[in-house]
Parts: sequence; structure tokens; C-alpha cells
Amino acid sequence: MRTIPLLFLIAMLCISCQHKSSRYTVTPGNFIAYKNLAYGSDTLQQVMDVYLPVERSVNKTPVIILLHGGAWVQGDKAELNWIGLDTFFTAHGCAVVNMNYRLRNNYIWPAPLDDVGMVMNYIKTKAADWQVNAGKVCLWGKSSGAHIAMAYAYSRNTDKCIKAVMDLYGPTDLTDSCVVYKEFGLNVTNLL
Repeated sequence: MRTIPLLFLIAMLCISCQHKSSRYTVTPGNFIAYKNLAYGSDTLQQVMDVYLPVERSVNKTPVIILLHGGAWVQGDKAELNWIGLDTFFTAHGCAVVNMNYRLRNNYIWPAPLDDVGMVMNYIKTKAADWQVNAGKVCLWGKSSGAHIAMAYAYSRNTDKCIKAVMDLYGPTDLTDSCVVYKEFGLNVTNLL
């Protein structure tokens, strides 16, 4: 039952990302890629990959920022590469930013939220060069990445550039006993 709303949201996002012009077709794999761009001083954890559709414009091309999972203590942007989101979203006219963020092992909360903010600022400074609309951003997160996406969107989206959040099984109630007393709860306790 819960999959129907998720599929509906994904379908709506895809439809809203499609270009209205029929004069061209962006084929899968037809995008420009920038790999491991540093957006902060930690060049191991504060890096991102950027995928731009060939046909794009600063007014029409929205940006989707991907945030990996890993219980705030592990994970890497590479875990989202095999899914093919870069090809899928760029083929539908969206730019994709697949980012790493600082993990709990070496940094304290709210470092990941600060990282999303730095990526948002980076996109704003590059919007004209990349021909993307920095005012139309979707945060797409998986597990702890979804938690970070929601936390950022609800607490730091003061300029209203984030228009949507895709939550793929991100925790929302960190006080739930099934979260706190399982293996996952150790990371939640560290986070809090």
C-alpha cells in the first residue's frame, strides 16, 4: 500500500522534469559528467559528481541532489551509481548532483546539513555556467540520506529553492523504540 504513493511521487517528478519541446530527444547516457568536484575542504568526503543533460537551460532545467545512506557513519555516493539515476534523470531533462557528505565518524551533527547547504551554494554560483535552475531543486535521499534531506528542507530552506524531497525509507521518528534499541539505534544515539 505504501508503494503506490511512492510510485506516484516518482512518476510526478519525472513528468515535471520533462522538457515540453519535442524538437529533440535526450537519449540515455547523453549527458555531461563532472566527477569528484570538491565543494568543501575535506576532499575525501566533501565531493560530488554532477551530471548535466546536453539540452538544458537556466530557466527550465531542475536539479536533483542525491544523498546516499549509511546510518550517518558510512556510505558513499558510488552506492547510487549502479541504480542509473544519472541516466534516468538527465534523459528526462534534469541535472543530477550525487554528493558525499561528512560522516559521523569524524564530524558532529549538523555537518551533513552544512554540506547540503554548501552544495546548494555551489549550484547557485554555477547555475549560469551549467545552465540549470538553482531555484528548482529536489533532494533525493536514501535511508540516513533521506533523513538529512528532510532535515535540511524543513529547517534550512529559507530561500525556498527546494521544491521537493524524495524520502526513500528515511527515519522520521528517532525516538521510536524499534529504532533506538536495535543496531540502528546505536547510530541514532551517537547522532543525538
